[in-house]
Amino acid sequence: MVSRSGPGGLWAFSSEACSMLAAAEINARGGVLDRPVELVIADAGASAAAAEGAARNLVEVDEVDAIIGRHPSNVRAAIADGVGGRVPYIYTSNYEGGEAGRNVLPTGSTDEQLLGYAIPLLMERREVRRFFVFGNDYVWPRHAAAVASRVIRRHGGTVVGASLVPFGIGDYGDVFARITRSAADAVVTALLGDESVKFNRAFSSVGLAAKVQRLELAVDETVLYGAGAHAHENLFVATTYLAADRTAGHESFAESYRDGFGSAVPPATVFGRSCYDAMHLLARLSQSGRRRGADALLRQVARLTGPDRRSLPPSLAMPARIYFAEAQGLDFKMLAVR
Repeated sequence: MVSRSGPGGLWAFSSEACSMLAAAEINARGGVLDRPVELVIADAGASAAAAEGAARNLVEVDEVDAIIGRHPSNVRAAIADGVGGRVPYIYTSNYEGGEAGRNVLPTGSTDEQLLGYAIPLLMERREVRRFFVFGNDYVWPRHAAAVASRVIRRHGGTVVGASLVPFGIGDYGDVFARITRSAADAVVTALLGDESVKFNRAFSSVGLAAKVQRLELAVDETVLYGAGAHAHENLFVATTYLAADRTAGHESFAESYRDGFGSAVPPATVFGRSCYDAMHLLARLSQSGRRRGADALLRQVARLTGPDRRSLPPSLAMPARIYFAEAQGLDFKMLAVR
C-alpha cells in the first residue's frame, strides 16, 4: 500500500519499483515455498476512510497473505482496522514509534533513533545552540517536534520557537518571520514529501538558507530533485539509506535497480528501499514457517512484534545504519554513520 497522491505521492515510483525488484529477485530464486510471489500494489488513499477501505479490499477481495505499507502515519490506524488482524501488516515508514499489537510489524526508523543521533552531531559540527522546530500538523510531526525538543535540551541547546502548519499552506511568510525574530541557528523540520519541496524552495528564495542550518527528517533525493539544486545550502538529513553509500550490499542493490529500470528513472531512495527490505523479510518469514498463507505468516510475525520493536531480532531491532548527511545540490554527502 503506497500513497500515490497527496504530499507523499512523489515517493510512489521508488516504492513501487523497489517492491517489483524484490518480487523479481525472490521469484528468480524459486519464489516462496516453490510458489511465485504475486505483487498487488494498492493506493493507500488520501483519507483514513479510503485507506481503511483499500486495506479491507486487499484482504477480502484480492485475498492477499500480507500487506506492506509505505504511507504517512495518519492512516496507519485506519489500515490496521481494515486489515483487522487477519494478515500481517508490515509498516516501513519512518514514524513516531510505539506501534504494538494488531499484527502490525513496524520496520521503519523512529524519531528517537534519527534525531537522537543527528542533533548532537549538528550541534557539534556547526556550533548551533538555538533551534526552531517546524512541521506539518499531524501525528508524526507532532511527536517528532517533541522528540527534537527533548534531545536539544538534553544536549544543552535551546528551543526558541516551534510551529506546526496544515498541509497546503502557500505562504511561509509568517513562519519565516518567526524564525528570523527567534534568532535561531537551525531549524528542525518534519514535513511530508512535497511539503518539504515547497518549504525548502521558499526558505532558499528569501535568503534564510545562507544563514540558518536545516536538519530535516523524511528528505531523500526525490525531494532534492523537486526543490532544485540551489535550494539546499546548509541542509542536513538523518536517514537510514543513502544512494551515496557504495559499500558492498548497497552497491549491489543499486546495480540491480539500474539493471531492472535503467538510468533514466527516479532513483531508489530510503522509501523504496524500505519496501524492498520488507518484501524480502516476508519471504524469509514464509520460508522459515514452512507453510503457505496468512495464518502461517501471522504466527511468524507474532513472534516479532512488541512495543517499539524491542522484541525483534538484533538485525531488525533498529536500522542497521543511520546516516548523517549534507545535501550538495541534488545529492547527499555522507558525513557520519552509525
